[in-house]
Amino acid sequence: MDEVLALIKCAYPKFTDEQARVYGICLKEIPDEVLKKAVVNVIKQSRFLPTIAEIIEESKLVWQYARGIKLPNAEQGWAEVYKAIGAVGPYRKPVFKDPMVQRTVECMGWQSICNMLESDVPRVRDTFLRMYQNNTERKETARRMRTTLADGKVQALVSRTAQHLLTQKVQEKERRKIE
Repeated sequence: MDEVLALIKCAYPKFTDEQARVYGICLKEIPDEVLKKAVVNVIKQSRFLPTIAEIIEESKLVWQYARGIKLPNAEQGWAEVYKAIGAVGPYRKPVFKDPMVQRTVECMGWQSICNMLESDVPRVRDTFLRMYQNNTERKETARRMRTTLADGKVQALVSRTAQHLLTQKVQEKERRKIE
């Protein structure tokens, strides 16, 4: 992590020690080699200090490409769906390689997609692309929340707070009955 922060400091001399602490806290979950590659990539692309979010996003890309994961693409997904309309038809169930395409098609309804009129194709395509993007964002949010809450501290706090509020509510009802 120190090497990564030094890279940022060298590339952006106005990078302060306070910023370095925040970057260090927010980026500590990323393996050092992945983080270093991501920071170098971002530095090469940006004249300005990259945000933490930009570094995290680049780190995800480095990680995915290193694992050989093909990045999801809504346009390619729609092409696959459109091809399957003729190949599979409305009465059989298609199987798509991209799980996000599968989920989006299930949400929209395979028969509805197959039974669209030719004039409806642009509207259905736009709906597919929007839903695909929404599903991708929800999946990313769920992953981010799992990571954020993995230590159980926030759940414990929320549970204690909810229990405390419930106890206060019960006590308030008891007090009202007595009055």
